[in-house]
Amino acid sequence: MRHTMISVFVILFLGSFCHPAVAQHHAYVLGAIGNGDLGVRFDPATSVRGDHRGFALGGGYEFGKHLSLEGAYQDFGRQTGRIQCPPGIPCILVLYDPAVDLTAVSLSAVGSFPISGRLDGYGKLGLTRWQLDGKAAVFDDSGEDLHYGVGLRWSITDKWKAFAEYSKIELDLTGLSIGMRYGF
Repeated sequence: MRHTMISVFVILFLGSFCHPAVAQHHAYVLGAIGNGDLGVRFDPATSVRGDHRGFALGGGYEFGKHLSLEGAYQDFGRQTGRIQCPPGIPCILVLYDPAVDLTAVSLSAVGSFPISGRLDGYGKLGLTRWQLDGKAAVFDDSGEDLHYGVGLRWSITDKWKAFAEYSKIELDLTGLSIGMRYGF
């Protein structure tokens, strides 16, 4: 799956230079805050669940009006891990709810389309590398998963844009975020 995603990014990146309408390229930085829901089960006895508040910082590069490549660091905040006895199995394990921190880096292809003069819709597809760090060793985990999202972007000025986005990481993490983007 990872090699397929990398191939898609390379094709989109190289293909963006072939279109004659690509006269301007723009770099941008972004910041967002959001809230979401996480639900990961490692096995019948261990899971990480809960709402999260977090933030994202990133940047990107537009290859014309409708295609960009975007990278971001995301901190999803502190989650609650749970270790418990599986149902129907007697044991002497006490419920333990350690804190678990979830962070990620992502790379996305973003396609946009105009809705009105200042409002654009967009969709994104990419790969996320995530890291769970917990007080209990059972919650130390990492992986790579596909992510996707849709959103609306409002042009405040030529350089400043506000956005609202719904996103999902296949890790079983969904979220809504709002943010600002500044173009150079």
